[in-house]
Order: sequence, then C-alpha cells, then structure tokens
Amino acid sequence: MLLRGIYCPHSGNVRRYFNHSFYLLGKTAAQKQENQFNVYMIELLLKNLPEAENKLRFDCNEYFILLRKLIKETFAERIAEDEYQAPELDFSNLLTVLVDKLCTHSSTETRYLPKNDQILIGYMQLLNEIITVRP
Repeated sequence: MLLRGIYCPHSGNVRRYFNHSFYLLGKTAAQKQENQFNVYMIELLLKNLPEAENKLRFDCNEYFILLRKLIKETFAERIAEDEYQAPELDFSNLLTVLVDKLCTHSSTETRYLPKNDQILIGYMQLLNEIITVRP
C-alpha cells in the first residue's frame, strides 16, 4: 500500500500525503527510540528503488524525500542520549549499490525536454544524506 501511494502516477497530492503521513509515523517512532518501524520502512524503500525503465515510478520525488527523512531521523547521532543505540544498516553496501545505480543510470534529461530526471537527482541527494549521517 505504501509503494502504491508513494508512486501514485495520477496525483501528486496523494504522493505528498503518503510521504507526510509515513514521515510523521517515523518521526514519532524515532522520538520514542522505537526505530524498528523506521528500519523496516527504510529497507522496504531501498528494495524498491525507482529505475528509469519503470515509467510508473518515474515521479519519485516524494519517494526519495521520505527515504532521506527516515534515514536522517533514524540514524542521526543523538549526542545527548549516550545509552541510546541506533539500529544499524549496512551503509557501506548501500553506498556501493547506490553508486552502481548512479553510474548505470541513463539520464532522461535532454536539452529540449525541460523535465528534470527525478531518479538521478534522488540518487545523488540520497548519497549526500547517507554521507552526512554516516561520514
């Protein structure tokens, strides 16, 4: 249901509402230090990364926004809470996969088509967020 809502090809409002709703759930879980929900959501989203070949997932800006926000809420350092242990994700493997996807991605941007390649932008912003959270 999440993937159908976050990739809804017919309505940007539906994508934004799904994004915001699941972000609020993740933020609440992170504040209560119950990150199992967030880790599950991150893993689910990472297993379903958008690709240029799937035209139904081309409008994926909200997908990447949600994924970046969940990573930030879940894995950002919490200096004041020494006893808190954030759940781990294999960031080195994730970086390798994302760099491979970025290198093999065929951009859909052209000089004559004014639409941005949301997948390319999303991969680069996701890499930036991961490097920011786990330098």
